[in-house]
Amino acid sequence: MASDTQHASSLDELKHLIRTCPVIDNHAHNILRPHQLKSANFLTITTEATGDALEDAPKSLAHLRAAKQLRKLYDLSPGADWATIVGKRAENLERDADALMKKCFEGTQTILIDDGLDSGANIERWSWHDKYTLSPCKRIVRIETVAADILSALHQQGKLPVGVAIADEEACSLAWVTFITEFESAILGALDDEAVVGFKSVVCYRTGLDVQVGRDIEVTEDGLRSFRRDYLPDCVARHFRVEAKHTNDALVISVCKLIAAGYQQRGIAKPLQFHTGLGDNDISLLESNPAYLQPLIKQFPTVPIVLLHSAYPYTREAGYLATVYKNVYLDIGEVFPMVSRDGQEKIVRQALEITPTSKILWSTDGHHFPETYWLANVQGREALEKVLCEYVEMEDLSVEQALLATKDILFNNSNRLYSLGLELKLDGGQELVRRPKDADGEETQTQTPNGLVTGDIAPDSGDAEAPMTSPYDFSTLSSFTARHPEVQIVIVQWPDFLGTLRSRWLPINSFRGMIEAGGRIGISKGNLGTLQNDHVTPVCDPVGQVMVEPDLASLRLMINRDCSPTATVMARFVDEAGGPLDLCPRAQLQKSVEALERENQVRPLVGFEIEVTFCRRRTPRTTTDVSDGQHEPEDVFEPFDTNHAWGTLTDEQLVNAFPLVTTMATALKDIGTELQTFHSESGAGQYEFVLPPLPPVQAVDTLVQARQCIQQVAAAHQLRATFHPMPFQGIGTAAHAHISLNGRTLDMEALDNLERSFMASVLEHLPGLCAFTMPQAVSYNRVVDDSWTGGTWVAWGTQNREVPLRRVGDVSGGKGSRWEVRCLDGTANMYLALGAIVAAGLAGVRGGVVMTMKDCTVNPTKLSAVQKYELGITQNLPTSIGQAVEALEHDHDLTTALPPGMVHHYLSMKRAEQEMLDEMPEAERQESGEKLTSELEHARGTALIGALLARSHAAKSLAYKLPPSTTVQLSRTEPYDLTRLWTLKHEPRPDVILNRAFDLERNGVSYEDVGQGMSQHADVSYVTGWENEPPVIGSNDGPKHSVNNLTKGAVEQGTKRSRQDSVISRDSRANLPPGVPANVAQLIADIKAIKRNKQDLPIRKPLREAPILLGHFARNQGTLKKDSPLMEWYGDTRIFSMEWWEHLTGTTASEYGSSRQQTPSAAR
Repeated sequence: MASDTQHASSLDELKHLIRTCPVIDNHAHNILRPHQLKSANFLTITTEATGDALEDAPKSLAHLRAAKQLRKLYDLSPGADWATIVGKRAENLERDADALMKKCFEGTQTILIDDGLDSGANIERWSWHDKYTLSPCKRIVRIETVAADILSALHQQGKLPVGVAIADEEACSLAWVTFITEFESAILGALDDEAVVGFKSVVCYRTGLDVQVGRDIEVTEDGLRSFRRDYLPDCVARHFRVEAKHTNDALVISVCKLIAAGYQQRGIAKPLQFHTGLGDNDISLLESNPAYLQPLIKQFPTVPIVLLHSAYPYTREAGYLATVYKNVYLDIGEVFPMVSRDGQEKIVRQALEITPTSKILWSTDGHHFPETYWLANVQGREALEKVLCEYVEMEDLSVEQALLATKDILFNNSNRLYSLGLELKLDGGQELVRRPKDADGEETQTQTPNGLVTGDIAPDSGDAEAPMTSPYDFSTLSSFTARHPEVQIVIVQWPDFLGTLRSRWLPINSFRGMIEAGGRIGISKGNLGTLQNDHVTPVCDPVGQVMVEPDLASLRLMINRDCSPTATVMARFVDEAGGPLDLCPRAQLQKSVEALERENQVRPLVGFEIEVTFCRRRTPRTTTDVSDGQHEPEDVFEPFDTNHAWGTLTDEQLVNAFPLVTTMATALKDIGTELQTFHSESGAGQYEFVLPPLPPVQAVDTLVQARQCIQQVAAAHQLRATFHPMPFQGIGTAAHAHISLNGRTLDMEALDNLERSFMASVLEHLPGLCAFTMPQAVSYNRVVDDSWTGGTWVAWGTQNREVPLRRVGDVSGGKGSRWEVRCLDGTANMYLALGAIVAAGLAGVRGGVVMTMKDCTVNPTKLSAVQKYELGITQNLPTSIGQAVEALEHDHDLTTALPPGMVHHYLSMKRAEQEMLDEMPEAERQESGEKLTSELEHARGTALIGALLARSHAAKSLAYKLPPSTTVQLSRTEPYDLTRLWTLKHEPRPDVILNRAFDLERNGVSYEDVGQGMSQHADVSYVTGWENEPPVIGSNDGPKHSVNNLTKGAVEQGTKRSRQDSVISRDSRANLPPGVPANVAQLIADIKAIKRNKQDLPIRKPLREAPILLGHFARNQGTLKKDSPLMEWYGDTRIFSMEWWEHLTGTTASEYGSSRQQTPSAAR
């Protein structure tokens, strides 16, 4: 009897130790951050299943047992169903998440955290867990994550050859050496980091545990060959995940060599953990057998190797390796709570069959949810107690031996192996982990049969490969859904030609099914030709179908707490056969980028600045005048804050704006977008977020989704985030793009010449490009001088913010200069705008364009005309959308550089858009939130010469050929004052160049007209001078200005005319001057009779329908036909221009209202 009592007492001591001994959790993962912790799918805690397979998890023994134990954890009744459990959990997290954490981590000495499972945006930092453990936590570095991060960085720096560049063996070899060097440097840094106690490899997931060892030269050669052949071709699509057999093997071997070298030098070796066995369906079950590691184990006997996850179902094989090799250890984690009770006990028994207890390690593999830690510890202690107590009862072990085995497995073995230096302190009484009890108060001892359920929440997961014909890499979707199992909806989205974001919304199962089947979304071809309000345009063709193909590489979470968990993905257009579509701006951008890379061995990177103004509602949207029912607009929004300037953080900002923008920065990080910086801008309520440099298509994808995120966070705070070019007076908002061309294979001189050729062509086509980059009338409110907005001249300059193209730095070390495109705003379709820029630059490189324009290092407005000309600054930017559209129309080379029909399609839509705006009442425009100004309204404040022209010349433009040794440049200082002329410079250019205020072109007017033209159209009444003396140009009643170096021939051709004889007077214009052809007189009469808006300007649609234009108007071009007799009278194709209207109706711009205000802009 005494012996039985003593035996029972001994077993109680053993049970107490097993239940109370602090554990060193040698392998686990980070807890999710609060938002993800509440929204992630809790069903995954007991299964490795994902996707559809997860639906059956509630019927597994592992789930049913865990549910019963969770009822105890949450103090629920035994009959509570799963929905009640999940609801109670949510309540606990909301009420006191910290208390739940403490309860779940109770009894944990420390955790060795592999923080490479998820992105940092979704998880708590590894050190965050310190608050719930008895000792500080430590890091386990996942080597494949280190490799992927380095490769991604190399790609962003242009050091990773992709596409056709892979054919360059030297470039690939250099990239391989660079990568391995940086990888080994990172590993060495981790070896020296006290916070890092070990490493982990998931080569089991990637290419299997059959790591090929051999001589160093063989490993290196095989790695390089695999890197070039198997990794580089699709590394970008796979997000730089390394899945090339010999490349993966080389990484493992490299780490082993460094660990071994560290042991030889310091006598300490940090262990290398391997995922083995149990995993999701991305794993090759056969190749997850740890027996494959035997050659590697033999090759590196001083490298401690830990076989994780009980190697289930290969526990016996792992136990054998841990038995016969001194450097091998067996971890018995993850099976708790993933396997049934009976299965767990069998696994513990199998581990103990031949494996010394000094070689067995404890872990939970806890991840994401704190309950996974709790369940693992509860169930693991139960299994260990059951097995060890039976061995004691069967007298296979003494109590003392079982006590020692318990301490070793739960604490001592990991403490020694990872050199933690911790002291085991046993609690004198209270059980640190309490065993759940049933309704009668008895400890639960339910026996269940063995069962295995697969699936894991890991970035490495993926389903079976998609069919060969599929355009998708299904593993990308699998990886995303594994990391974000909570996602229920996927928004497939794309911007149309005018920049409106269009989309289709798919439930996750529908989206997954489409991707698995290699399917796409079909939309009408007509959707490519509709306006923002779905009104059709001349290029709207409802016959035919366009296929929308998601790019899985752009999958991102959407931050919106008011709807089901949602993701967004950007898409491209293809035809029904899957071929590229010429009218897809995204595909055109990608095609141009690939051509630039392939032909020049460079890697372009683009980084965007997001300038945004935050607004709050101030008053009701509109008021209604009862008398006429008309809605009058009100300024219903005001800036969110006003007490700030560029780069400030005032008290007001600190209280209001700073929490907002930091929340946005965190939200962007949560969706995978790491900001480089963010700060306040100059305008009230205006802030800037700087995105990282990325490949061009990825950069635009990131820009679109980042803007969405910012707007969604703002909306959640009852604010509006707008990227409008000028939402408030004096607050200009841009969307600057930083472009660099990078190439390791080019020397500095070659790279500098290449990028200068690229940028010279961009400058050459910049007026036409503005139609893409600044596509709205209001965009040109920012085209002003002395406001840090890029100025009004086509020019470039180093660190010059008063030019539209700013160079930020010089070429160095394979990195190109960074060039900032400043004439770009948030209303643009960025795929189209950036695609046009790259296409223009590529055309210049192909054509060998030389940068003749010099570096402008001062504000152009501070330069004289001579100084500007010496720098090559002779052209102005467009000051209206009309001018930009016209420049694009006449830019044949740019049109040719873009896909066939793209420019025509875009211009047709822009004209239709402008017609819509022309016909829209002002109140309706403001109600739409766009505040767009029509082309005609925008032009009314510009000083035009159309009303001053004689009937024999066009309002559009005037230019005169001079002798090959003379250039004359005119400029104005005040509206309508054309008497002031700048000094003229003698140069071998046969042009007269008049600045942007007059919008002149070179039309080949005869030299004889020079003097006549000056006197007739520039208020100049005489030209005099001699060959050896500067001539004088002046007027009868105005100042005289010197004109240098005009030839004697030019002087002799000068004539003296009276303005009254050459310029139509106001009175004569009212009644039409004599000699006007009858058809033109009829046209004027028709125009005067048609409907006009309140500014007394003609409305385009009725004007187009004027009878006199029938047979003369090329409707698809928006101009008069060249053979129209009307051309003979005024020689102009811009029949809807302000100046043409002024000329025909005898009115001037000033009669339509005040000039357009040139307000300073805050955009930098």
